[in-house]
Amino acid sequence: MMNKVSTTGAGMRYGLMAGLILIVMALVFYVTDLQDYSTGKQNIYSQILSWVIQIGAVILAIKYYKDSNDGMMSYGQGVVTSLMTGLFMGIVSAIWIYVFFNFIDTGALDLMVDATRENMMKNNGMTEDQVESAMGITKTLMSPPAMAGLAILFTPIITLVIGLVASAFIKNDQYAA
Repeated sequence: MMNKVSTTGAGMRYGLMAGLILIVMALVFYVTDLQDYSTGKQNIYSQILSWVIQIGAVILAIKYYKDSNDGMMSYGQGVVTSLMTGLFMGIVSAIWIYVFFNFIDTGALDLMVDATRENMMKNNGMTEDQVESAMGITKTLMSPPAMAGLAILFTPIITLVIGLVASAFIKNDQYAA
């Protein structure tokens, strides 16, 4: 009989690992200049890799939970494991976002805000007054504390959706709670 693992324990294990992998990935993209903050757009390779890491972390966490509990896992336990994975991943990401924009590249947010302003005027056909009104909200949301908070809020939601699908395939139909 294997050691029992809680949904929180499995989520913490893989959420922290995935969060650290995402930080390393972000550092590599930053150091190699593959991420250009002056455009206001995220690198497509970074986006794809981020999705692969998140999906992989959720699947591995659910599988780890099931394997550590003698192959027993309900659908709900899989979903909770995915939510916990996202929570820990979001916390690590939030810390990274705060540290990066406050201490590593303090000018990156200004570049992103300027790119957003320019994009609003060019591509959305907004007037100067409309842009200035929208920029008040944009500047608030593009602050390190707000971005960190959004990471903590939305990462678990994303992993929850992933977990809803993955748990349906990984659950044990013989589980009797």
